[in-house]
Amino acid sequence: MVVSNIYKNRKIVCCLDLSSSKLICIIANIGIDAIEILGYSHTEAKGISVGAISDVKLAQKSIANSVAEAEKMAGINIEEIIVSLNESQLSSGYQNATEKIQKEVVQNSTIHNLVNKIRVSCLKNHKEPIHLIPLQYRIDDANIVANPRYMSGEKLFAKFHVITASRTTILNIENCFKKSKLSINDYISSTYASSLSCLKENELKIGTLLIDIGSESTSFCLFYDDKLFYRSSISLGGLNITKDIASILGINFLTAEKIKILNSTIILSPIEEQEVIKYRNLEMLEEIMAKLPTRIELSTIVQARLEEIFETLNNNLKLAKIPLETISNIVIIGGSSNILGIDKLAKQIYQKNTRIGYSLKPNNIPSDFLNITNINVLGMLIYLQNEFIKYQGVNVENNDNWLKKILSKFIKE
Repeated sequence: MVVSNIYKNRKIVCCLDLSSSKLICIIANIGIDAIEILGYSHTEAKGISVGAISDVKLAQKSIANSVAEAEKMAGINIEEIIVSLNESQLSSGYQNATEKIQKEVVQNSTIHNLVNKIRVSCLKNHKEPIHLIPLQYRIDDANIVANPRYMSGEKLFAKFHVITASRTTILNIENCFKKSKLSINDYISSTYASSLSCLKENELKIGTLLIDIGSESTSFCLFYDDKLFYRSSISLGGLNITKDIASILGINFLTAEKIKILNSTIILSPIEEQEVIKYRNLEMLEEIMAKLPTRIELSTIVQARLEEIFETLNNNLKLAKIPLETISNIVIIGGSSNILGIDKLAKQIYQKNTRIGYSLKPNNIPSDFLNITNINVLGMLIYLQNEFIKYQGVNVENNDNWLKKILSKFIKE
């Protein structure tokens, strides 16, 4: 396939969202001024549970089908890919590193050596480093500095937010891709990718908690001063809401899921509260005429579980000793963010400004692709575009950025 050159310098990239109940694959042309989607697919994630491989054969087939469908639409074959990981498959912590300053001035190589020390430490502990995020630098006994390059001193001290995945998790994922003749160039945290797609510039600075309510888990991360300061996940999600509806109403799971999608709201007028929800039982294939729930009954079921999710998340932040005053905004994404009134409930619990996250529109992205489902993969494209822009004016061999592997290995002509 010959792709029209809509911008001077462009690269073809492939991204796969492995973090949810569905696989989303996207192939795109990225350039300095635009992103052009060439092909994409939405397929069921069989053999994959909460972003981890649960059945190698089923997972391999799911991944191969997802990529093949996107390739068919794009008209090109893909061999290399970047993958997003579910937060429940990741762990994180803070790590300090020290490096002697050569020639009395901090150089790019000085910072690169710091990063490499942490990377080696992760690998020794059988952890695969996913993100190494510098939170602060300090030279000798001086105050914290934003950028230590070209400053003088004897020693450079740094504190990093280190996000890793277990080597076992990575090996199982890579095994599935190898069977599909695909090579993974790098990984990205799902919530970090989503943040690039739905958070505004000022939200990254003033302190924003991004909450991604997925099917089987809820991931969240805190951005402050343009840095990913904290991230974690809890094993509660939209699936728990569906199970509650099925259990309390005595109906099958598929019917409960349909009711949740079509009727879930926690904002009701007095007139709406007593309205009866009619539904068709997917097992009996006939409409149930007895014990039909009212809208207020359904709302109570949904709200109870959402309150548990938000309160559990809040307790997680407290245990991690994250000062709640650092949070100015709450942004909610994920399938359950479609529940009407969920933002108002979160605002009531957290006492913070709250909104639903929607994709910030990159150039050339069709409007019908800008929905909650695609926030992650769109963020991955923005992520790669940002690094591509940096790459244009940087000598890769001298680049100390922890994304050097992506720049020199993943983005190719």
